[in-house]
Amino acid sequence: MKHIPQPQEIYRNGKKESFEIISIAEHLKTGEMLVVFQAMAGNYKIYAGPLSLFMEGEEQEYRQEMQIGTEGKIEEELPLDPLVLEFLDADTCAERLNLLEALHHRLTDDMVNVMAIATDIEVKPGNIEERFEELKSCLKKLEHFECSRLR
Repeated sequence: MKHIPQPQEIYRNGKKESFEIISIAEHLKTGEMLVVFQAMAGNYKIYAGPLSLFMEGEEQEYRQEMQIGTEGKIEEELPLDPLVLEFLDADTCAERLNLLEALHHRLTDDMVNVMAIATDIEVKPGNIEERFEELKSCLKKLEHFECSRLR
């Protein structure tokens, strides 16, 4: 039996767009099982589609390729950049700002998403430079309040 998608699992479609599973739902009238998932970039829309199509793969427009191994264990899709890991472990906003600046030249949408989620910041879709500036601006505001509390 194929793996049934579970909440918080990450899938990718053929276009390499990432989606997070929100839930498995049942259609009110037909009883058909649906997968409810959200785009992790771009428009961040929430979608629902039949579980059967979701699991079929190649015939589906949004073919999902879950990042699990043959043993059913989630595998790392790609290792995180070491500076992103440092960002996640940083204790202060000042440290995070320095790491963000260091990553600026190689920043990706996925990196911005990870860092924004880790700091509970919402960064709007857009080009990478706009997203960088928005994350940086929010971190500067947080740093200001962080410093005020320490005095």
